[in-house]
Amino acid sequence: MKRAISIVVTLALLAWLASDQRWKMVGDAFASITPGAFVAVAAALFVTYVLRALRVCDEFRDDVNGRFGAALRIILIHNAMINV
Repeated sequence: MKRAISIVVTLALLAWLASDQRWKMVGDAFASITPGAFVAVAAALFVTYVLRALRVCDEFRDDVNGRFGAALRIILIHNAMINV
């Protein structure tokens, strides 16, 4: 039931956001981003995720046992759950 309510509220908020008439400004802002800037930002974001996973591996080294991929996966899932 809570999931259904959250989906309905999310869809209502998306509909409200999509009804705004200022989407051209958003498109213009995205169009002004150069490919080099996009690659630099994407690489920096990837590096931050790797650094966070390394920090988790260091903090919980007895529990992680060198499983960096698992730590990175947890970091990515955690961020996705927070941001979505």
